Parts: sequence; structure tokens; C-alpha cells
Amino acid sequence: MKADMENIEDLELHLWDYIDGRCNAAEQERIAQLLMTNELWRSKYAEFMAFNTSMHDNMAIDQPSMRFAKNIMDSVTSTTIAPAAKNYINFKIIKGIAAFFFIAIAGLCIVAFSGSSMHSTYTGYTNNKSSMNLNLSLLASPAIMNLMIIIGILLGLLLTDNLLRSRDKHVVR
Repeated sequence: MKADMENIEDLELHLWDYIDGRCNAAEQERIAQLLMTNELWRSKYAEFMAFNTSMHDNMAIDQPSMRFAKNIMDSVTSTTIAPAAKNYINFKIIKGIAAFFFIAIAGLCIVAFSGSSMHSTYTGYTNNKSSMNLNLSLLASPAIMNLMIIIGILLGLLLTDNLLRSRDKHVVR
């Protein structure tokens, strides 16, 4: 019984390969001989061919509407293309941050050196003495601290405003 089932399954596989044209020339010749001589092969072949033709006849190929491609192209043109990676970096913000740090460091240096007293004494080639006294207490004064806090708040507000404006420009509506 099991051998018969394997033979029938093998027969069906060979017949479908023959119908679909997936077998080589020698295999086609062998199956054609079997179809002429063997009644089982002939009846299965007729059954499969009837099924195959009914499938092709009943299966209508759906055609898209005449305006299908135009509708797709219209929907694609309304979308925006994502900017390249270099457009994600706003160089104005980076330059603004760099300018803030440069101005802050320069201001701290100016304040530190303005309150210092520098003098050097020259006593010959072997004994060169110079002294520099920095007065850093000026940096800790309340006026300087308040000024730095105000500048920091203003730059933070400018940065926030710039970020919010640039985010509104990139929103797709």
C-alpha cells in the first residue's frame, strides 16, 4: 500500500513537471511513452490537464485602473524627500556655541589680566626673575557672576528659539 502511494505521488510529480515543462528532453520522451501505453498515466494526465485548463480559464488577470500609475505618481510627488545627512547639522548653531565659549574665555582672560600686576627684574644672564600676580578675586565678584548668568540665559533663549524655528520649517504639512 505504501509503495503504491509513493508511486502515485511520484507519478503526479512527474506529470506536473511534464505539464509545466520543467523536465528535460529524455524525461519528456519517457513520460510521452508512458502516456501512450499506461492507462493510469493517461487518466491522471487527462485529470491534471482538465484542472490546469480550468484554472487558466477561471483565473482572470486583474488589470489596474487606467489612472492607477498617475494616482501613485501624484501621491509620491506630494511627499518631501528627507534631506541628506549634512543638512541635519546646523552649522550656525555650532558656530554660535563656539563663539560663546570663545567670548567667555576671552572675557575671563581680560578680567583676570586686568587686575593683575606684572613686573620683571633683570639681573643678568644667570638670575632671571619674573613674577606675575593674578587677581582672581575679580572673577568671583557678584557683578561678573550676574553678567555671566545673564549672557548664558540670553544665549540659551536664542538657541531654543532657533531650534524651534528650524523644527517648524521641517514639518511636512
